[in-house]
Amino acid sequence: MRNPQNDLMYDFVTLLHKKGKAIHALEKYIQDAQQAGSKDCEDLFRKVSEDEARSLQTIEQHFIEMVRNGRMSAGQSQAQANQSAQQQATYAQH
Repeated sequence: MRNPQNDLMYDFVTLLHKKGKAIHALEKYIQDAQQAGSKDCEDLFRKVSEDEARSLQTIEQHFIEMVRNGRMSAGQSQAQANQSAQQQATYAQH
């Protein structure tokens, strides 16, 4: 039987991971645009990266709040859930 809290936890962790990967990729795209001398592409990639970073921060804050409030512990102790949230948020930023 599926556990909706486990599914939701997985969704958040996956989303944080994918946002982090997108930001990392955009850093490379910015460098490529700089090397190509394309200021308009560099500016676009930088704007998208900044938007992604703000989005990641919003998701991260919501996720941490849900874990702290016990709405997403999925069988973990509160301390384990908080630690997991912090680790995933940190990983997603790299």
